[in-house]
Amino acid sequence: MNEFISLYSVCAGTKIFYMKKYLITLLALFISSLAFCQTKPALIVGIQVSGLREDYLNMFMDEFGNQGFKRLISEGAYFNNILYPYHYSGKSADLASLSTGASPYSHGICTNAFYNTKSYKMQSFLQDNAVKAVGGAENYSAQSLICTTVADELNEYTFGRAKIYSIAYNAENAIYSIGHSGTPLWIDKKTGSWTSSTYYTRELPEWALKHGADNYMEKDWEPLLPAGYYVSASSGAKGFKYKLKEACNGTKMYSNFATSPFANAMITDMALKTIDSEKLGKDIFPDLLYVNYELQNFCLNDSEAITVELEDAYLRLDKDLAAFLDAIEKRFKKENVVVYLISDRTMKPTKPYNERITYKEFNSGRYAALLNSYLMAHYGKYKWVQACNDGHIYLDEKMAEEKKVSFKELQDKAIEFFSTIPGVSNVWPSYLLKTINHNFSYHPQNAGDLIYSLQVGYYEVDAKGKKTDFCNKLNQSVVLMLWGGNVKPQKVNDSKSALMLSPTISEIRGISNPNCSNEGSLLE
Repeated sequence: MNEFISLYSVCAGTKIFYMKKYLITLLALFISSLAFCQTKPALIVGIQVSGLREDYLNMFMDEFGNQGFKRLISEGAYFNNILYPYHYSGKSADLASLSTGASPYSHGICTNAFYNTKSYKMQSFLQDNAVKAVGGAENYSAQSLICTTVADELNEYTFGRAKIYSIAYNAENAIYSIGHSGTPLWIDKKTGSWTSSTYYTRELPEWALKHGADNYMEKDWEPLLPAGYYVSASSGAKGFKYKLKEACNGTKMYSNFATSPFANAMITDMALKTIDSEKLGKDIFPDLLYVNYELQNFCLNDSEAITVELEDAYLRLDKDLAAFLDAIEKRFKKENVVVYLISDRTMKPTKPYNERITYKEFNSGRYAALLNSYLMAHYGKYKWVQACNDGHIYLDEKMAEEKKVSFKELQDKAIEFFSTIPGVSNVWPSYLLKTINHNFSYHPQNAGDLIYSLQVGYYEVDAKGKKTDFCNKLNQSVVLMLWGGNVKPQKVNDSKSALMLSPTISEIRGISNPNCSNEGSLLE
């Protein structure tokens, strides 16, 4: 009997010990949850709008409702003079800079593509042969992105518990928004279905499989407003009516569909589906969602001039934003969510109304060939110019070494000719750029051997005559809107660096800045 009592006492004591340990663990988790939740938003939504122009935004403001752009501007912080501190060399570089809070010199993405010296071809920075496509054909990842992003830092902060998604029509927007963490989803241009890669996930979410572009192809597109109510109509633009499936038909059907406002409607629906299906912002760990929109002229009116279609796309995006913000406010208290919207530098120059003002083509392919002929006259017959892309010229350093030609001399000789070409503003060699990193989209390993800028009024076309988005955009400002949380309504006209966005979001959420960022916050 005494032995039984002793055994009971031991068991009871052990039970009490483990109960105490369990309660301590629960208390620790509770305290930890308070740390995560304390006055910090449960969900951050980053909205990026490619092609959004501030002058068009102001032009159409009277036609907008009160719950979209106007709500973001009136209820939040509005920055109308956001500048990138380096020459423009492609959309990818700017997207990577936004997410990392660093310049291309640090994060490594200095153009949309680079010259691969092993394959002797231009290659996207997204290409990653070590991963496989999921639901599509593009084996893409952020492996070339050297620095961490806000998403990466949030993932570390929550021990991998944060739910992080990026929804975009194009892979560049989806991947560079989040970096190395979370799940980016973009549209496969051959099938119109959502896709990702094994770098991020082994399978697509079940709910994503049902919401591809085909669901929106049967729609008709007509103007939202009656005839004569559009600002652009006064410039001679006419009304329209499209059956999308017929208008977008062809080998580039899904690429064409991306230029319609219904692609943005699909993005909005998908973003809300992500919030609900993944229960974003509903547990103790903060979540992050990136939403990426496009504003560009419809495929059938691919001109530089403003069209009624483009104006209507602005109005429809305003409605999408209103619906999205309404839905967010219904799901969260305003103080528990922070939304930011930022434009980019991919907008094309508008065709001048005054015919005396003209924009001129700069054919990079043709001038690269002329440069090669010039170098052959001095150093022998060979393909000295390997590639020319987005303001970067790639020379054959290996051949220079074989021919015992000083590579510095080769660069200087190339500058001697290229700087005289009409439309070229400046040309800089890599040996100089290695010692300075300001105002250039440059990285020591990934950039061209020469970097050039164009004079104002010139835009680049490639060897096939296809227009790129490369032109002189050093001082082109973009807009930023911050809404929700503890953000106070204000309008800031002073110029601010685009690289300050990521530190600002990090400060709002109370996490570490991306590891290459050394900028301060936009909010004082």
